[in-house]
Amino acid sequence: PHSARVPRAAPQRPPPRAPRASMAEWVNVCETSSPATSAPFAEGGDSDAAAATCCVCFDVGAEVLEGCSSKSAVCSACRLGTITAALEDVQLYFNSKGLVRCPCTDRDCPAVMSNDVALEALKARIDLRNLYLHLSRKVLVERNPDTRFCPANGCDGIVHNSEGAWRVACGECHATMCWRCGTAHHPLVSCSLAAGAAFHAWRREVAANAEGVRRCPSCKEYVEKNGGCPHMSCRCGYQFCWHCRSKWRSGCGNPLCPLAKIWSAKEWGRTAPTRAVTHFLALPVGAAGLGVVAGLAVAAGALGLAAGALFVPAFAVYAAQRAVREALERRRLDAGWPSP
Repeated sequence: PHSARVPRAAPQRPPPRAPRASMAEWVNVCETSSPATSAPFAEGGDSDAAAATCCVCFDVGAEVLEGCSSKSAVCSACRLGTITAALEDVQLYFNSKGLVRCPCTDRDCPAVMSNDVALEALKARIDLRNLYLHLSRKVLVERNPDTRFCPANGCDGIVHNSEGAWRVACGECHATMCWRCGTAHHPLVSCSLAAGAAFHAWRREVAANAEGVRRCPSCKEYVEKNGGCPHMSCRCGYQFCWHCRSKWRSGCGNPLCPLAKIWSAKEWGRTAPTRAVTHFLALPVGAAGLGVVAGLAVAAGALGLAAGALFVPAFAVYAAQRAVREALERRRLDAGWPSP
């Protein structure tokens, strides 16, 4: 008996796939799905804020920065990336108050990240955290003429002077400073003398612990070198060689640079007066040494000429006799004469 054939079931088609969202729809998610919050960043807020999509990497779990014009949410990783980029390009990311601009995609957004938000993003990076605090304070002082660093030793305070006073006290160490020259208060002494004394004291300290301080050949500003190669870059943009101070063009290129390197070595002395004395003593000693070397060279040359005068004639006579003997030997062999 033949078995009955079971009919096969018809293959089922998979359900249709949902259409992919376009880039414009993804960007629209950043503007519509993340409501603004009253805090700088909604840390641990409601479910809508926690589910917001980052407008930079499209990751879920971003927060909206207070004051952001586009109301865009940014995740913690992108905040950290913006701060890292700001540490490499201070002029582009930092404002005049020492704060990093908003990490959203809107370049014209006026919002900034407060120090609390930036330090929260850098809590796992201690090295970047310290660098951020240093650059933030530096930008704040450099871009605001009413702020300066306290000149007292061991104090990192920032002194504010919005009233134009010439004598200002630091709010942290309470030390007084002269606002005109930026040094400590100096009664009965002019600013030029006080600034010069303070600078030379700092220069002596630097020269004792580092390779020293020199002026830029272009802008005449002082440049400090504490290690590395001789290729120096001043903040005015001029690049020069530390040893010979010639312009740097893919290298020093000065043939006298080795001599300049020897002349500026630290073995001559730590301070300028010591180097002046050692250089002054080295000149006659070097001249005497060159004289001795030159005398020895002349004597050696004279001996060589005398030896040559005696050796050349003798060698010429020997060469002539040998040539004559070889000619006689060839003539004998050609004539078939017996050997003597």
